[in-house]
Amino acid sequence: MNTTRFSILASLLSISILAMAVAAPAEVPVEYQIHFTDEEMTIDGRADEKSWSLAPLIKMVDRAYPSGKKLSPSITTVQALWSAQGLLVFFQCEDEDILATFTERDNIRFYKDDDVELFLDPDMDGTSYVQLAINALNTQTDVLHLDPPWTNGRPAFRDWDSGTESAVVVSGSLEDRTDPDESWTMEFLFPWNSMSQAAMGVLVSDGYGDAEEEDFWASVQADEIDVLGGRSIPPKVGDKWKANFMRFDHGDEEGIGVLSTWSPFPDGDGRFISNNCVHYSTYWGVLVFVE
Repeated sequence: MNTTRFSILASLLSISILAMAVAAPAEVPVEYQIHFTDEEMTIDGRADEKSWSLAPLIKMVDRAYPSGKKLSPSITTVQALWSAQGLLVFFQCEDEDILATFTERDNIRFYKDDDVELFLDPDMDGTSYVQLAINALNTQTDVLHLDPPWTNGRPAFRDWDSGTESAVVVSGSLEDRTDPDESWTMEFLFPWNSMSQAAMGVLVSDGYGDAEEEDFWASVQADEIDVLGGRSIPPKVGDKWKANFMRFDHGDEEGIGVLSTWSPFPDGDGRFISNNCVHYSTYWGVLVFVE
């Protein structure tokens, strides 16, 4: 065989193998075996019930980017359980400088604070999904999305109320920015009934949205706001949902902050994720509901 031709073929083969290796993680999403609990859980920001000791621990800081870059100096861990009432999540966030200022619910600039977030796409179709963010002051922002932002011109229902019960414990002081902090924890119960078709239908009949968006919302049909896509609620043992856990670590009021995730995203510019893909369930992990 011609030496030059052989070299070209070998190079092409190497490139193909490398491409498959890089693509593999995106094709096989991370999974979390989420265990059921019938223990009476107190939402107080402390994981002191026995059930929490049986929930697998996710070290999120190591999963922020598939390249292995560790941009956050603060370790974040998360655990999750499910019950007949809803999804239970516990975050432990190391933080030497805790920043949280927003006290108004559903503040559109919530991402400027230290916060933790949950994304859920039960039918795993990449369209309707829910987002919950809670800052270190225990201020909630919950959003119902029809599509990932900036696609098809679809805004979001920011007035939707998930009814989440949450509590935060801060080891440090939010008021004094000069003293070193240690950590903060967040525990919450996201109720199943907030995603029912009945709850979504109410949104349409009540006409959510700003005044200038009335025509848009009038055109939205109830069956467009279907987060479950036929999935049972509460889920059954063996069911799988797309989901992601995230944390923003802000030590600077002017900065964007550093993002840690459970399921990784393509590398961004070193500070923020490219193409806003945090909202695309293609890159999320999978919750597997087990006994």
